[in-house]
Amino acid sequence: MESENDVQAGRTWIVIAAFGAWSANVPSGMIGVIASLDGVRDDVQSRSKWLVPAVEYRQLLKSDRQFVIDPAKHHRVADSVEFGIGAHVVLSSRELSERYPAKGSMPAELVEQLYALREEEIRRLASLQEVTATRLLDLDWGARAKVADLLFTRCSAQARYALLNDAHHFVRSSAVLAERALANRTDSPDSMEDRREEIAEVLKSAGFRMEYDPGAIPGEGHVLIQIESGEVVDEPDEAIARLAREWSGLTDEVEKDET
Repeated sequence: MESENDVQAGRTWIVIAAFGAWSANVPSGMIGVIASLDGVRDDVQSRSKWLVPAVEYRQLLKSDRQFVIDPAKHHRVADSVEFGIGAHVVLSSRELSERYPAKGSMPAELVEQLYALREEEIRRLASLQEVTATRLLDLDWGARAKVADLLFTRCSAQARYALLNDAHHFVRSSAVLAERALANRTDSPDSMEDRREEIAEVLKSAGFRMEYDPGAIPGEGHVLIQIESGEVVDEPDEAIARLAREWSGLTDEVEKDET
């Protein structure tokens, strides 16, 4: 007879929440997670509790929090097993916001955590070539509004549609303004300055800025700086490098027109 683990082998799950090894019913070296089948994140009935190795869990945080069931490593536990809310690790702005749905009910220290989560989520999205509609599922309204404001041009058609029709008015308003600004830039050929400002905002949200020497030869003197350390970044991720190159190219064109 097949075990529950064997039945689930090969299926992809997405971590929704995690509980540390110090929590009840979580053995040492393991992390208790609540996960849902990929593609049905919002379906509560699809969620299950699993134990995953702590080492693997740290790697999950660096990716999309997806893991494929391996009966040798992952162990499903009964839904009735309590992991302990005191050890709850919040993984997304949406999850934290949903725990305090009433306006003003969130403790001040968690409000700070919420803002930090939003910034981290935007930094992750800014490093991607494209922001898909699925990527919006883990974001609360504040983070979605930031996506509309800063990353609208990087969104897929489905993601733009989702933002323009969002349930929260602030997200919709931000998306409408972003769409209007994009249309204006498309209509106006003399919009390089606006595009550079947009790129600068995206880079800033990812923790970078561009600097250049106005007296440098075109194509030279443009450097990518990590804001936190103030150091030059020689080998950034491809998405960031592409934005830096575009900013440099636009700057060269502006300098050329001014000479």
